[in-house]
Amino acid sequence: WMMPDQFVHGESGLKHSYFDLYHGVQLTLDAGGNLTHSVDALGVGAVLATTNTAAIHELLSRMRVMSTKPLNSFSAVWQYLPQTMDHMASSSGRFDKSHPPPDMILLPQARFNFTVSGVELEGGCDANKDPHGVCCQYNTLCDSAGGSNTCQCGILGDQYFGVDVQYPWESRPERSHAQSLDLGPVLIDRDLVTNKDFRKYLAASGYKPADDHNFLKHWQAGQPRKDDELKPVVNVGLDEARAYCMFQGKRLPHSYEWQYAAQGLDGRLYPWGAHWDPEAVPAPGHDPVEVGTHPRGNSPFGVRDMVGNVWQYTDSFSDSHTHSVLLRGSSRYRPRVSNDFPAVQQYSNWYFPPALELTKHGKYFLMSNSYERAGTLGFRCAADVEGGAASPYHYRRSEQQTIYT
Repeated sequence: WMMPDQFVHGESGLKHSYFDLYHGVQLTLDAGGNLTHSVDALGVGAVLATTNTAAIHELLSRMRVMSTKPLNSFSAVWQYLPQTMDHMASSSGRFDKSHPPPDMILLPQARFNFTVSGVELEGGCDANKDPHGVCCQYNTLCDSAGGSNTCQCGILGDQYFGVDVQYPWESRPERSHAQSLDLGPVLIDRDLVTNKDFRKYLAASGYKPADDHNFLKHWQAGQPRKDDELKPVVNVGLDEARAYCMFQGKRLPHSYEWQYAAQGLDGRLYPWGAHWDPEAVPAPGHDPVEVGTHPRGNSPFGVRDMVGNVWQYTDSFSDSHTHSVLLRGSSRYRPRVSNDFPAVQQYSNWYFPPALELTKHGKYFLMSNSYERAGTLGFRCAADVEGGAASPYHYRRSEQQTIYT
């Protein structure tokens, strides 16, 4: 590197110091004004010229540790990262199961056959181990006249494990999951949390986000828009949804509790039965619709708007690099692609795939509340009752049985 004089002394006359940011070490100019530093094979390098060395002290210390082992000494063999399902505390309110609140529904204790698959496009998919039809069977162009979302499927590949999540009973992350679980009794909200509900919560709790980017973006002047009060609240992060439920003495539902509430015990594909019914859900569109306006879509227990209105937060998972949450139910917004735009010969619709069937879920990576907030994503709460399964996972292990492997 040849450093021009203005970088050596700076416009203000202050002398710069130079650092190899990747290795976290200081560099020295030679007599000819050149800098020399090493870059690992297939690696990266970055040089910083600064007059404020104190500001980067912590970064340099961290990078020195992280770069101790050369990149080319790491194995090139792909390996999955073990995951853990984040613990979920029981709700602080212990509700009376013989007299549940009118806006909550009691799910009785039952042995529930929990089977579900992740709809991620990436990561490989084994068509021979595909109980819920999430894998692509062959390459299909998204070329129907009005566009198509049928090409949103898991791209075939042999590294299908590791792409989705790892439940506590599993030895590694898998795309498909199946387990017989003893669940309940537990309460779940009949309806999604609405804008009206969330406005009351803000007034009572005084909550204000430290970073308000996209927070309640669909509201105007701090209030829901006209005629939106009974629509599901959206544009809130996972931690904000958890905080709302906790304030009510409740918690978020686990993914398997959510599916039990939506499916009952007969293994139906949709809350209303075995076959798709377009009248049971809102028509495709952008904004959510009022809760409870599609009673044909009610679950066997009478829980409303389980699919097709907004995605809904459930369990979160962590590995050594990432944090994610499982979303259930899908939203109204289901964009399609065609050969007209933006490019020809599209084999995949890369928008977040839908999971309208109760045997499917979406995986949403987490970074911060401001990143997670979306106009298609809402939530409902659950609550524990006397005799319910214990935290942190709220299912009983005693007679656990694997349905398939």
